[in-house]
Amino acid sequence: MAGPSPINSACNCCTAPSQQAYVYLDFVSVQQSCNRSICGELPCTSTEAVYGEEGNCISAATTCSPNWADLSRAEKCAAKRYLTVTTEDLSGGGTHGRTQVRQYTTDEDGNCDLETTCSGSRTDTTTFSAYCSGSESCTQTYNTDCNGTTSGSGSGTVSASLGGGLCCESTVRSDCTSTGQLFWCDLEEGEDKGPFIDNFSCGSFQCPSTSEVSPAVACTVNVTYSEENEQGFCTPKTLPSFPEFYPFGGVAQCEQPTETPELLGGQNQHGVIATPNAYNFIDPYNPVITSKLHLKFRVLQLYPSFTCYTKVWFRNKVQKYKYEDCDSGFAGDPPRTAARTIDCNTAQCYSRWSTDGEPTFVENGTYEWRGSGYPCYAEKDKAFTDCDNIIYGAEKTVIPDENTDVTVEYKYSFVEGYEPDWGDENGCQGCKLNGFPTPNPDDCPVCAP
Repeated sequence: MAGPSPINSACNCCTAPSQQAYVYLDFVSVQQSCNRSICGELPCTSTEAVYGEEGNCISAATTCSPNWADLSRAEKCAAKRYLTVTTEDLSGGGTHGRTQVRQYTTDEDGNCDLETTCSGSRTDTTTFSAYCSGSESCTQTYNTDCNGTTSGSGSGTVSASLGGGLCCESTVRSDCTSTGQLFWCDLEEGEDKGPFIDNFSCGSFQCPSTSEVSPAVACTVNVTYSEENEQGFCTPKTLPSFPEFYPFGGVAQCEQPTETPELLGGQNQHGVIATPNAYNFIDPYNPVITSKLHLKFRVLQLYPSFTCYTKVWFRNKVQKYKYEDCDSGFAGDPPRTAARTIDCNTAQCYSRWSTDGEPTFVENGTYEWRGSGYPCYAEKDKAFTDCDNIIYGAEKTVIPDENTDVTVEYKYSFVEGYEPDWGDENGCQGCKLNGFPTPNPDDCPVCAP
C-alpha cells in the first residue's frame, strides 16, 4: 500500500517542515556628505566713520550688507559664503566714485578662482570768478583692473586779466592736462599780442574758484554681498547610482564570486545582515551642508516555505528631526531624548539634530510568492536549501524627505490569510508572530509593558 501523499510540494517526504524558511531584506545604499565651500567671502562688519578736528574724513564708514555683526550665532557657524562682493567707494581721495567687483567662480572640481574688476568715474569741476572767468572740468574713469584711472574727459577754458597789462588763456585738454599762454593784453589795436610764455596755465595764479565733485564725496564705503555659494565640498563629488546587490545577499553558506565589481565612492552593499536606515539632513542656515543616504532593498527568502506561499508587508518608520543650537536651545524631545543643558559661550558653535515628535508609520505595499509545480521551487534537481533556490522579491527604494530618518520594517506570513502583528519598539509581536500562527496561547511571548 502506498504511503501518505505529501501535503506540500516543497518537502515531499514529511508532514512537517524539515527546515524553517527565512525571510530577510537585502539592502544596498548610496550616500553623500557635503560641507560648506571655502570659495567666496564671509560678510564684513559695519564700522562708523572717523572725522578729524576740522571735519575731514580720516577713515570712512563701512556699511556691510549683510552685516556680520547682525547675524545670529547659528548663521555665523554655518559660514555662508558669497561669490560676488560689490564695493562702492564714495569716501573721497583716489578711490572716490569707484565700484569694485570681486567675482569668485568654482569649477566642477571645486577649484576657486577670483577676478576683480572696477568701474565708475569721478568728475571735478572748477568754476573761476573775479579777475578769472570760465571753468574747467576733468572726469577720471577707473580702469577695469583697479590699478588706477584713465583720464580722457577734460574740457573747459579759463581766461584772466592779471593786471600790469598781462592776460592769460588756458584750455583743458581731453587728457585733463592744461595748455595755455601768457601774453600782453593792453597792446594797441593791430599789435601782436602773441604769447611770450607758452604752455601757461591760468590756474597757477590762484584765481578765486569754487569746486564741485560728482558724485558727491561722502565718508562712506558700501559693501554688498550677493550670489550665495551653493556648491559644497562633497564626498563623493556626485551621488552615485545604486550598486548591484551583494551576491546571494551575502548568505554564509553560498559560494561568493571570486571577483566582484569594485564599488564607487558612496556605494554600499549591506547584504541581509544589516538593516540600515535612510536619512536626509540639510543645515537650515546653509543648505550647502547636507548628509544623505538612500536605500534600495528586496526580499530575500532563504529556502522556500513548505506551504509554497509567502506574503511580506512593508512599512516605513518615519522620524522627523529638528535642528538645535546655542541660539534655539537644546530642549530635546522627551522622553526618547533627554533634555540636554549646554553651556553656550560666545565662541561656541555647537549643534545637534533632535527627534521632532513621535515617529509615524507609512505602509509601503506587500510582496507575495506562490510556488508552482512539484517541487515548487525553481531548480527542481537541486535541494530546496541550495543557493540557486533562493527567492528574490521586487526592488523598492527609500529616499527620505528633508530632515527625516526612515527605517524599513517588515513582517511576513507563510499561511495565506494569516497576518502577523507589527512588532513594538522592542520587536515583540505577542501571539501573532511572523511565519505561522501560534496554536497554543500559552506559547505566546509576553511583551514588555
